[in-house]
Amino acid sequence: MGNEHCYFALQEPNPSSEPSIQPRSTYKSQGVNHIGLIIDDIDTIRERLLEKGYQPNGSMAHETHRKRMYFYDKAGFEWELVAYSFDKTEERYLYE
Repeated sequence: MGNEHCYFALQEPNPSSEPSIQPRSTYKSQGVNHIGLIIDDIDTIRERLLEKGYQPNGSMAHETHRKRMYFYDKAGFEWELVAYSFDKTEERYLYE
């Protein structure tokens, strides 16, 4: 649910998965999957997070309509950081 500026996505747990307190790399675990933020300068933020010792989950994705990356915080939560390439709402949420 949301609008052209932000959204909140809910995901039901997979009944066959076990709860985990370890960082997750799949969408099968129960609990919070990840928290997403829209930012402007993703390259600068990435460098600052790496300098502070935050662990990335994979490399930065360079997609047609956005750049995005994922980091784990010290509590084990995964954060998605997104910088959109266009201001057109209809292009922001197109995933190839």
